[in-house]
This record gives sequence, C-alpha cells and structure tokens, in this order.
Amino acid sequence: MLTLAVSACLLGLPTRYDGTGKPEQSIKDLQQEHRLLAFCPECGCMLGVPRPKIHLELHNTAVRLIRESDGADLTEVMELFAVNEIRRLLLSGVTGFIVKSRSPSCGVTDTPLKGGETGGGLFVRKLLEIVPDIPITDETDWRNPEKREAFLQTAEKWIFRR
Repeated sequence: MLTLAVSACLLGLPTRYDGTGKPEQSIKDLQQEHRLLAFCPECGCMLGVPRPKIHLELHNTAVRLIRESDGADLTEVMELFAVNEIRRLLLSGVTGFIVKSRSPSCGVTDTPLKGGETGGGLFVRKLLEIVPDIPITDETDWRNPEKREAFLQTAEKWIFRR
C-alpha cells in the first residue's frame, strides 16, 4: 500500500478558487488500495474558498505568486506553508504526489506565467527544491496508462533520504 499526497480538488473536494472540485475518478479509485492524503496549498495558506484568482509572474528572475484582485504578493506565505506541508506529508510516509495541472501552486511544468511562459506552480517548485527526486505527476499524465504505471512503480520504490 502506497501513501500518496493528492491535490484535494482532484479528489472532488471543493477547494478551487470558485468553490468547486475537479474530481478525477481514476485517482479517487486509488483509495481502494492506497492511502491518499489530500492537500491544498491555497486553502492551507488561508486564502479561502471561494477566493480571488491568483497567478504567477516573473519579477526579474524570481517567480512571484500574485492575487489578481489587489496585486498582493503571496509568495512568502505560500513558500512558508509549502515547507511545513511538505515536511508533514513526508513524515506521514508520502512517497509520491499527484497534483493539479496548470495550477499556480500545484502545476508541474504547465502553469502559465504572466507574459507567456510556463513552468511549475509555487508549491511544486518548493517541493522539487526540497526533494528533487520525489515522484510527481499531474492528472493529465495520470490519464496515460504508461505514465501512470511508471509513476506508481517509482512511488513504490521511493524512500525519503533524511
């Protein structure tokens, strides 16, 4: 049995900015064989549900998390939450992450940056900074049977090296 951290919205929890979830049934079905720990960086940062939209911007060479309604820079609060949440999840035995694509916090490589580029969401950037070899996938890659199997096999073998 694996312990996997999963973006809460992919499990159908109403954690998105508009108060909805984005349930992915094949991910929810993992609960039959594995332990899933739901997490939502935006809720964890106390941004609320529903909440104003957020996006990533490039400031000089740094990626910043900006609230669209008032321009507030939420980068530090997200990074502080990320460090603590990553620690909590790793101590809970997590050996892989399934995250929401294109999310300003959870996207792996396809989150839009204002100005036309794409990259990782702020939570995922911090995750890969702390544990660069942890298995991570998003729901888009999850839908590909070969990528899904490769992720599960890697998560089965992954061990956090403290």
